[in-house]
Amino acid sequence: MCVRTDITSEANTNQPVAVDVVLARDKDLIKTLMKMPAADWFKSREQFARDYPSPKDLIIIHREWVPGEPIPCQSIPLDPKPKATFLFANYFSKGDHRARLPNGKSVAVHLGDEDFTLEPLKECPKEGCRLGSQ
Repeated sequence: MCVRTDITSEANTNQPVAVDVVLARDKDLIKTLMKMPAADWFKSREQFARDYPSPKDLIIIHREWVPGEPIPCQSIPLDPKPKATFLFANYFSKGDHRARLPNGKSVAVHLGDEDFTLEPLKECPKEGCRLGSQ
């Protein structure tokens, strides 16, 4: 799965934006994540990591970007294949700032001033796309 991200120069009131891509396999966890705003996710992410220590149940890929900086493409390995993939962005503005990503499909993430948008990608550029676990 390929994630290509860009960020506006005024994103998050010109403060870094933390972004987590969360790969989940546990059915109860997926139900919880589908309702959880990003602010709650970032407050309790460490507890989720302790509650689901096996990569078979939960994988968290954490990044943080500064507004306006160029962001290299990320290739996320899907092994084991998740049942659901989520993206959480830690914005100061009100909102859920959460999305369920199309499982196994490449996506462009546009980190805007107060929220993000997603756009499907037809293909993932193999060159210049680093592994998400780095």
